[in-house]
Amino acid sequence: MGKFRPGRARAPLALIGSQVVGQLALVAVLPVLTRVYPPAEFGVYQFAFAIAFILLPLATLRLEYIVPTTHAAELVRRRLRLGTAVALGLSLLLIAVGVIDHLSGLTDVSGILIMTGLLVPALGLPLLDGARLVRQGARRALAVRNLVGGVAGASLQAVFALSGGDVTLLPVALLAGRLIGIAASRLVKEPATGERSMDAAARSDGSAETADPELEPARDTPYTLARALPTIGAGAMSGLTIQGLTVIAGATVGPAAAGQVGVAQRIASTPISLAGQALAQVTQLSFSRIIREQRPSLTASLGSHVRAFLALGVLIGAALAIGGPLLAGPVLGEEWAPAGVLIAMLAIPATLQVAVSPTDFLFVMLGRERRLFALQFTRAALTWTTGLVAAALTGDIGVVVLSFSIAWALAYALSLVFVFRAARTFDREHRANAAPPVTAAADASPGAATGEPASTEATASRAGVTGESRPAEPGERTVFAAMTGDYPNIGDAIIRRETLEWVHGIGPVHTYVGRAPDAWIDQIGAAPLGPVYRRRPGAQAWIRALLTTPRPVLLFEPGEVQLESRHVVRELVFLALGLAVKARRGTIVYAPRALARISAPSLWVYRMSARLADFSPMREQASFELVPGAVRSPDIAFARDAIPTGEPGPSGAARDTLVISLRGARAFPPDAWLAGVRSFAGSRGLRIVVSAQVRGDEARADELAAALDAEAFGWGSVPDLVQERRLLSLYERATVVLSDRLHVLILAASCGAIPLELVAGPSGKVRAHFAWVGVHEVSVEATGMDAVAVAAAIESAASRSPYELTAALTGARAEVRHVRARARALMSPLATGATAPTRVSSR
Repeated sequence: MGKFRPGRARAPLALIGSQVVGQLALVAVLPVLTRVYPPAEFGVYQFAFAIAFILLPLATLRLEYIVPTTHAAELVRRRLRLGTAVALGLSLLLIAVGVIDHLSGLTDVSGILIMTGLLVPALGLPLLDGARLVRQGARRALAVRNLVGGVAGASLQAVFALSGGDVTLLPVALLAGRLIGIAASRLVKEPATGERSMDAAARSDGSAETADPELEPARDTPYTLARALPTIGAGAMSGLTIQGLTVIAGATVGPAAAGQVGVAQRIASTPISLAGQALAQVTQLSFSRIIREQRPSLTASLGSHVRAFLALGVLIGAALAIGGPLLAGPVLGEEWAPAGVLIAMLAIPATLQVAVSPTDFLFVMLGRERRLFALQFTRAALTWTTGLVAAALTGDIGVVVLSFSIAWALAYALSLVFVFRAARTFDREHRANAAPPVTAAADASPGAATGEPASTEATASRAGVTGESRPAEPGERTVFAAMTGDYPNIGDAIIRRETLEWVHGIGPVHTYVGRAPDAWIDQIGAAPLGPVYRRRPGAQAWIRALLTTPRPVLLFEPGEVQLESRHVVRELVFLALGLAVKARRGTIVYAPRALARISAPSLWVYRMSARLADFSPMREQASFELVPGAVRSPDIAFARDAIPTGEPGPSGAARDTLVISLRGARAFPPDAWLAGVRSFAGSRGLRIVVSAQVRGDEARADELAAALDAEAFGWGSVPDLVQERRLLSLYERATVVLSDRLHVLILAASCGAIPLELVAGPSGKVRAHFAWVGVHEVSVEATGMDAVAVAAAIESAASRSPYELTAALTGARAEVRHVRARARALMSPLATGATAPTRVSSR
């Protein structure tokens, strides 16, 4: 567990290699086919292939672009079933029309129609199956399918041709080969790592499968007719461009010319045929992860892929330009020698095709289907107009191909410009979300740069409101979010940032943050959403705005709610606010909470508020049972995408660290505890790092580091957001994280580390919250343990199967997203009133 496996780094090479071998087999069979079938006869097959390729976007509805970024497993299955049904339906329709035409003798195109009908599923079904495998991260199955499908299809075509079969049998051979490849991929057993294992774990846990259909409105953009039409249209335009030469040649010059052009184009497009699907799968695997995680690194990833593909394309273009004229006659047969010159003419667009085609799908992943359609329409219009004009003016197939090639190369260059623009736009948007700026320059303070609280004098000088307010526009609602907390506290900030993501797109957000410094506002991402209110003047302004807004949404922060007797007044204020919101037909939503230090008066008032609320999720069993109408939810920190336990993080660094993070208020651990920790770390060869996720724990971290002769990972003058990223990177290097802080352990677990609370007299908080999501034995009572027992307890935790934790985290993440979807539905401008919450049984 935790060891980096070099085979993963070779996975893209395996994909490309298998695709190259599989498609090379289909190209290698060409000399057999060209010696059996003359240009006029083989041209009919090439013409049918071109028509099937143009119809391919309609056959699959371009769902192969949508499936890899679909979150909900049930939605993935529905989309794949729809695509398969459409592909088979179109195939049967074409074959039926061909058979009717043959029986009636109306025209002589029945053979083309039947071959096209057979070629549609031969081309479409592998695309849909590939999308499924990309969505699962099943690289090994993809490689097997690419290899077996290509070799089987080529072998069967050779057998049919050499046995004297009619040219109409070639599509049957290709379809059979592709189906054999798909069947072979189903027999492959993937290693239980990466996204595929996480999906499987979620299904075995059950909760993710249950929640997935509910996630569609929250995480999965519907693939509506408005999206599908431009996407399918763009695919059809691309097919018109790629197969345009064959169609133009067949329609204007004749079947023999179509045969020559078709073979030339097939050989010139050999590079994209050999590796294009695998290159697209490699980029899909990379880009879909970035888009799902909303990381602002899409442009850099796109650039590295395009540079590599372009270098490959230059080498391939040179080989085509030189080798085409020299080898066409000797390899294909002398009657096919004219195809060699045509191959050389197609070298430049073939070079750019290698670099550009694997990135076209990015427009669909980013929801820019109309832009893709416009580009593909421009590409098709430019090439077809040029080709048809050349055919009308000269009737020379060489001039037609040369003109078409020049226009095609210009269109590819234009596509490259716009795909980079789309990637940069994505990065700008999500870079802003990842590190939001302070709303106004007047709000800057020394605390914003250092993460320290601003001075009382500096804060008191402000009016209490930062940023400009705007009224909700039609189709929006105004949100009032209370996001106070313990600052600086990285866990508290992260769960509040996650909560504010619930209201993105609902409407303007007015956020009250209490006495928070600028660094806290940056960290929770409040400033870009709307005005921020601080201290007493801000609280008064926030309440005034709340009470004068029609149908407001009142959103309360997540976390642990202290219900001591002295907090009864605070709870009465919140109850009064809730009544006022309901009087204005508003909505009240709580983020996932837990109750602590409960007194009867405060609990009674809190329960009244909960009855008034539209949505009140509780994040552990005891609190769930105390609150009427509560809904089940894991802690919102579980919403983070999790790295499978023990696996390297994005940096790929080995797990060589034992991290310790303890509360400063807790008694210092005894010598036996310290000795046991040192013994375990020494036996595993781990370095010990003592960190603080809450600034108040820094002094304790320094004490522990000195006692253990370990590294202290302090805060110092580092800004809070930077410290957050540093800590998450540290957890990604950890094998085990020892802490008595709940969010230290949840965040560490999401980073792939084993979480363990091993202290004297644990509070039960960690045990309760992890048990709520199905993870047990996280909290261990250390009272009275000697050094050997301490080391054994840590070793026992570190040696547990990683899949249990990975499965639980995946299920918890899906459950939180389900809760988020329900909350957003209630806060939506379309919500007409309160919906009685459904009380869900615990596990």
